[in-house]
Amino acid sequence: MANGHGGARKNAGRKPKSLALKLAEGNPGHRPLKKVEFGDTDVEVPKAPEFLQITYEGHSMFPSAVHVFDEIAAWLATTGCLHMIPVGNIATYALAKHFLLKSAYQLSTTKLVTKDAKKEGLVVSAFAKSFFECVKITNAAWDVIWAVVRDNSEKLVRNTEGDFIAQLSGLRVRRGRAGGSDE
Repeated sequence: MANGHGGARKNAGRKPKSLALKLAEGNPGHRPLKKVEFGDTDVEVPKAPEFLQITYEGHSMFPSAVHVFDEIAAWLATTGCLHMIPVGNIATYALAKHFLLKSAYQLSTTKLVTKDAKKEGLVVSAFAKSFFECVKITNAAWDVIWAVVRDNSEKLVRNTEGDFIAQLSGLRVRRGRAGGSDE
């Protein structure tokens, strides 16, 4: 390792398979599968928190955070994992995605690279740097939700939101195992 200490690096090694993929393959190790059990799994789709209403702009071309919240909550209900994810996590992602869409549009109307007044040459604009910070925040909020779905859903589901964020930011989308991308 670079710092001279041994041990495993963060996120090193093979990525874990999803529960649905293990069930589909027939669990070749014949060990009991880890599955989170909760008492009442028949949970109705929650309403979006009030603070998400601030993103509603009438006839905007961007979906409000309430709309994103409702979409994600309905999708989570189909995976059977809605009861495992706190409403706050869904709301955080909905708000982050709303602002990501708005900043992506604004980024398309501004310069990505500008001339540096102090030096001769070009630099990445501050707005472009801010956009990629917004991508990181949105991706982190989604990863919290996706980890629960990947590890606990008995259905094969695709990571469509992860793919969307990757396409929006120009990142490479890896196509690998069934169950979504390896983001």
